[in-house]
Amino acid sequence: MSRTRRSFTPEFKVEAARRVIDGGRSVTEVARELNVHENLLRKWVVAERVRAGAALDARELPPDGDRSAVEHAELVRLRAELAEKDRDIAFLKKSIGVLCGTATPVSRFELIAAECADHDISKLTELLGVSRSGFYAWAARQCRVELSAHQQWRGIWR
Repeated sequence: MSRTRRSFTPEFKVEAARRVIDGGRSVTEVARELNVHENLLRKWVVAERVRAGAALDARELPPDGDRSAVEHAELVRLRAELAEKDRDIAFLKKSIGVLCGTATPVSRFELIAAECADHDISKLTELLGVSRSGFYAWAARQCRVELSAHQQWRGIWR
């Protein structure tokens, strides 16, 4: 004798997902109560969160569905903070030569100019201990020097 496949109405799926999302109960607990498989309920929870716009990206949703929204938001924030700290450490490892000894602000500005494509300038200036306005003033002077050299070169060939 074969078992018939159960089907669930959209309203039932939403209500089951809402018990997990709003009720603060675990997926396992609600799945046992409703007599559905945990993985099926997790899919409904993810779909409801995406539908409700609770997450910008479905990949940000917790895979187990047992965490509360507050815990998940904190986890996402902490992971982003950790990634930022890792980028800072990688940059500081690269810039160890500039930071050792008597590094001039100009050498620090040159490093910032070299790394500005990969990192935020305000973060780089903070890490290297120079002012952002000082960097921009130095960069403007560099542009003027290059322009003046270019104009002199063009004058020779006219």
